Amino acid sequence: MSVRFYIGCHQPADAQFFSHCCINFSRLRNRKYRKGFSPQQWILDAGTFAGLMPNLEEYADAAHRWSWCGILEAVVAPDLLCLPQYLEKLVCQ
Repeated sequence: MSVRFYIGCHQPADAQFFSHCCINFSRLRNRKYRKGFSPQQWILDAGTFAGLMPNLEEYADAAHRWSWCGILEAVVAPDLLCLPQYLEKLVCQ
């Protein structure tokens, strides 16, 4: 069994310096241009644990939009956080 580690990159432009990295959706969400984002092998993380529950349609669109950059190996499914403040948001919607 081989294990691969993906370093989390806060700045998408830093992804080019690592062979395997993980980029948070919130860092790409409002990015207008693909210039400067040149990952090698990477994973797109939903970022839900940071408290940012993405709209699933917007998240899927972003995965498609950025999929041509480098080798997108996986798109992480958003976590359903079971903390009271998140459950209340879900119930109130």
